[in-house]
Order: sequence, then C-alpha cells, then structure tokens
Amino acid sequence: MRSAVVFFSLTYLVSWSFFAAAAALSDGTASQPTGLAPISGFLLFLSTVTPSLIALALTVRVNGRAGMLALLRRVVLLPVGARWYVFAVGYFAAIKLAVSLLHRVATGAWPPFSQIPWYIMAGAIILSTPIQAREEIGWRGYALPRLAAHI
Repeated sequence: MRSAVVFFSLTYLVSWSFFAAAAALSDGTASQPTGLAPISGFLLFLSTVTPSLIALALTVRVNGRAGMLALLRRVVLLPVGARWYVFAVGYFAAIKLAVSLLHRVATGAWPPFSQIPWYIMAGAIILSTPIQAREEIGWRGYALPRLAAHI
C-alpha cells in the first residue's frame, strides 16, 4: 500500500505543479500571450504524462528495467477477444445515433455535424487511442493493481 501512497502523492504534487505553472503563465485566463503559449502547452502536456512518468520511475527504482518493460508491455496487451472491441465501437456509435434521433424527434432538425470528413476523424481516433496510454500507464497500469491487491 505504501507504493500506491507514494505514487499518488508524487503524481498529484508534480502534475498540479505543472498545472499551476501553466495557469500562472496564462494569467488565469483562457488566452495567453503568444510567446508563452508553447511553454504553457508543454507544461500542460507534462502534467498529463506525469502519472506514467512517476509510475515508470517508481517501477524502475523497485523492479529495474525488466519491471519497466513489463509495465510498458501491458499497453499493447489484448486480453479480450475482438468481439469486445467491436462491441465498444458499436456501443458508442449506437449511443450517438440514438441521441441524434432523439434530437431530430424533439426539435424537428438533425443536430449539426462536424464539417470534418469522416476519414480524418477515423484517423484522429486511431492516432489518439495509443496516446491515451501516456496517462493510463500510471493510473491503470501501476496504481490500480496495487490498490486492488488491498481490497
């Protein structure tokens, strides 16, 4: 349990420090001076990868390189059959279709859809999915197993 407490403490301390620094650069507003925007954006990026960086650092400290590689391998682990991935994609599509139909019935008009072509959206989804691992390595890969072991 100690490793989970250390992980959460370090993760929140470091990530919120980056968030606070980014907020200070933006002067508390949504827009920032153009010269500071890249720095603020980089600090926000660092805050989102902090859980994984902390998890990797703690894993290397305790289990060495082999432990780190085992943690990273879980990113590409496919523990379930393809039918569950089809279900997940189909489920979201069905929800969006149902909401669109409900909007049509309630207002008499279809909801506004994006002007972005579907193939660009599909490409963005394919590229963004593995990028989500930048945070989940810490939360689901490191913290969750340690917390689950104590429940």
